[in-house]
Amino acid sequence: SYKDFTDRENDVIEIMLQKLYQSRGLSDQTDFQMLEPEDYPTLAEMYDFIEAEYMLFGELSAPRFFTLNAPVFRMVWINIQNS
Repeated sequence: SYKDFTDRENDVIEIMLQKLYQSRGLSDQTDFQMLEPEDYPTLAEMYDFIEAEYMLFGELSAPRFFTLNAPVFRMVWINIQNS
């Protein structure tokens, strides 16, 4: 069943989604009318992206955001895995 996320968890998900879109070359400047459905990331890609970010979480190269929001990021990861 679907679990509600807190505002902080939603913020982490939003940042992850932005990073995923950026990894595909998509941004606020993209002309989305020119894209085909296959140009958009899938939910499976979002899951894999969050998993990869989580696995890199403890490394020194992790962005400061994740260091400051470690408990929230962990809860997002747990909720996604248990969905």
